[in-house]
Amino acid sequence: MTEENKKKGGSFKVVLVLLLVFFILPGGVITGVYFLNQSFKTQANDILSNVPGPVGNYFDSFPTPQENTMKIKKISDYMLTIETTRAIDKLLVLKSDDTAVYNSVIKSMLRTNPNRTEIVLEGVRDSTMKKDVIANTIDQINTETSDELKKKADYLTSISVSTAIDEMKNIIKSSINGYKDLAAIVNVMDSEKASTLLKFMNKEDFDKTFEYIPFEKNVEIKKAIANDKNRRENLKNIADIYSTEDVNKLIDTIGNTKTYTIDELSVLYNELGPIKAGKILSKISDDTFTFNLINSIKENQVLENGKDTVTKDILKSLKIYKSFDDNTKELSDVYNQMTSDKVALLIKNMVRNSARPTEYTLDNGEKIVLTDEDIALSLLKSFSNKKISEILSLLDNNLASDLSRKMTLPN
Repeated sequence: MTEENKKKGGSFKVVLVLLLVFFILPGGVITGVYFLNQSFKTQANDILSNVPGPVGNYFDSFPTPQENTMKIKKISDYMLTIETTRAIDKLLVLKSDDTAVYNSVIKSMLRTNPNRTEIVLEGVRDSTMKKDVIANTIDQINTETSDELKKKADYLTSISVSTAIDEMKNIIKSSINGYKDLAAIVNVMDSEKASTLLKFMNKEDFDKTFEYIPFEKNVEIKKAIANDKNRRENLKNIADIYSTEDVNKLIDTIGNTKTYTIDELSVLYNELGPIKAGKILSKISDDTFTFNLINSIKENQVLENGKDTVTKDILKSLKIYKSFDDNTKELSDVYNQMTSDKVALLIKNMVRNSARPTEYTLDNGEKIVLTDEDIALSLLKSFSNKKISEILSLLDNNLASDLSRKMTLPN
């Protein structure tokens, strides 16, 4: 940089500093005083109003304190001359629009006619209190209505689904606004719980109720219903896989509620069919689990088909296989006390008698067929590996091979 450029740069900085000191900073201070000091602002407006052109017109438009006082006095005098009810209404509007002006008007009224002003102020206070009472009453009504809706929603989700469906039908029929009333209750429900109930409603009631449910809640519930439908389809596919697996292995998975809910299990057992379902349940000792599961299957059958055609066959199947298992266990206790050669002979005779099976016919037409060979296989499975080997070694090769193969098949 040349010496001449340096001098120019230095001169520019000096000019900036002078502008800042003599123009910008004073201007900022004056602006602050103008807005913060009413007396200074009035004097400034008075001086600037003499400037010709738009600038002078702008500052001339600002009212002086005297003019403001006169306007306040005019309003207050007017309020003191009109009817009390009209004065109250106008003051309430003024109070809501500009509290500062309202306070100034009241002060002016008190100076002019304190007695009359007290009467008007009493009316203003009463009106304000009435509005507060109305607002509080409305809030209380809204709260009580909300609490009542919540109680009804909790009640519907606490009872059985079939009973809840009947209750919802009664709500619809109870008034001309039945669908709207039901929608209000549904709106305060958990969306998942609401979907559990609404998915079983008939289409007409479903559609009309949803017309009154807010959009966001509407979407949530329908999404939950769609997810439930997909879940049930997946459970049906899982049931196809379970139908080929050994009963004893399935007990840990679907013989309790660790993996699936009761509602999900009801879908699985229904898809497995009464024979397989009864066979599994016959080996479960938890009577409460079995009772809850059967009730869930029955309720879903009624809701989906209008009647239950499944649980009777499941219970019949359960009873048959339970009796079979009990008899096998009694025989096992006896056979375990015998020598292997005697047990081998009894096993051989059982297999020969399999030509005379015992049949049980279920209501749906399916048959449960039990043979002495089934008893023989169950007995063999109850023995220790050592005793099984001893017994099979005492049978002819074809029979021993056939029994070994059948013991590995799913039960």
